[in-house]
Amino acid sequence: MLKDALARFGAADGTSHSRSLAFVLSLVLVQGLIVIVGFAAPLGSSTVSAVVVDTIQTAAPGSAGDFLTGAVKQANTVGG
Repeated sequence: MLKDALARFGAADGTSHSRSLAFVLSLVLVQGLIVIVGFAAPLGSSTVSAVVVDTIQTAAPGSAGDFLTGAVKQANTVGG
């Protein structure tokens, strides 16, 4: 019974850490996207913006993709 309890505790802890790592990774990716768009906009790099827009439209279809694509296009308009 004790072995079973320790095994379950270890499995739950591993799942918790995996979930936390995935959450932090998603936050880092969003911040990285903001930095890339932020640096590309003042430099007038339309290639980077086009790649970001295509990636967003593929990854987030529908209204979420439209919202994010609009934000990237607005950043390029204001920055460039």
